[in-house]
Amino acid sequence: MGFNNKKIVPLDFNAFEVSSIVYYLEEMAKKGWILEKISSFYAKFKKDEPRNIKYNIDIVYGTSIFQFLYEDESKENKDKQESKGWNFLCDFQKVQVFYKECENEEFVREPLDKIKVKQVFKYSLYEIITRIIPILFLALIQYSSLSSRRSFDVFVDNGEILGRILIIVLLIIYFIDVLRLFKFRISPNNISYSRVWIKFKSLIMLAMFLVLFIFLITSSIRLNSIDNRSGITVLLGSIVIGATLSFVYFLININKKNIKRNTIISSFLILIVTAVLIINNFILDNGSSNTNKSVNSKEYSLSLKDFNDELISDEDLFVDESSSFLASKIFYSAYGKNMKLSYELFESNHEWITKLNFDKMMKWFEKQDIKYNEIETNLPNDIKVLVNEKGNNYILVSSKKIIELIAVEDIEDKEDFFNTVYEKIFTI
Repeated sequence: MGFNNKKIVPLDFNAFEVSSIVYYLEEMAKKGWILEKISSFYAKFKKDEPRNIKYNIDIVYGTSIFQFLYEDESKENKDKQESKGWNFLCDFQKVQVFYKECENEEFVREPLDKIKVKQVFKYSLYEIITRIIPILFLALIQYSSLSSRRSFDVFVDNGEILGRILIIVLLIIYFIDVLRLFKFRISPNNISYSRVWIKFKSLIMLAMFLVLFIFLITSSIRLNSIDNRSGITVLLGSIVIGATLSFVYFLININKKNIKRNTIISSFLILIVTAVLIINNFILDNGSSNTNKSVNSKEYSLSLKDFNDELISDEDLFVDESSSFLASKIFYSAYGKNMKLSYELFESNHEWITKLNFDKMMKWFEKQDIKYNEIETNLPNDIKVLVNEKGNNYILVSSKKIIELIAVEDIEDKEDFFNTVYEKIFTI
């Protein structure tokens, strides 16, 4: 991203990957892009004449990994590096960046000693752990939520699908980072200078945050149209996350004051807990309760009209719809003058999703000690019909649709009832 001879490049890297970053910065300088500032998430360049600049990214060791870089330690290491001919450029967290201009290409870099390798390893491990803990926490919450449900509702909500994709991608990225870190620990001076992995995960991270930001805005608008409190909660939650991020960033990068460790840890905890609760409750675990207050004007695949009945009043109709690019679900419940019709319809164009959801339903019923048995009907062979032991709930299943008919024990002519359901649901 560039503007007015300035360029900001996303860079998601860990301390043990600085060799690749150094090589990248030096190549950028040869193209006329001179580094102005860098952090573990981005680098800022300005356009100038091509120059042969060598960089040194130094990890300041000798302090606890739970402390950030304080003024005394910063000055001591800065003086040490400047005495070796390096010029100070910037710092962030426990990292200091130095540079020097060279007239020729010959430049020999000092290999990492054992003490520094150990410190870089510890600091990098700390970086990865602080990133992966909230993701694991969020994954655990979602797994617990999903395992307690009777069906895979995740397939009918774009928010849940997006959220779980983000979790899986992040876990894969951090797992690969851990493997690369231990490879560095074994062979610290044999690390590739290639920036392919750093560039790949930087672009992935940027794309994910942009998608998540857009989804937060659209979710706020959509939820606000359904329930003002839900929309406002998402919006306020997003503001809290952003404000806490800014505050933490300020604490990390300030060097003139000795910020207490507890203040920084508390800030991280506020950020993690707030983010997890907001994302879990309103993004990933959004039940999509899109109850349409004017549903009586909408035509559904199966309604009381199909059984020559009509609503007693508008208040006797409840409909909850959820849909995504993978599947859709509708819960319909209506009291008519002659009967009550309640059902839940799940459908997907992907047979494996329908089968997965059906198996999940059966396992949930089994855990609740509710048994369903298959019965014979006059419906086509590709339609499976199951009934519970009480004989009041029926499930009709095809390769792409599942409909659960609830509380239909009072219906006398079951065959005619099933035929109507089949015609309206499975022949479309």
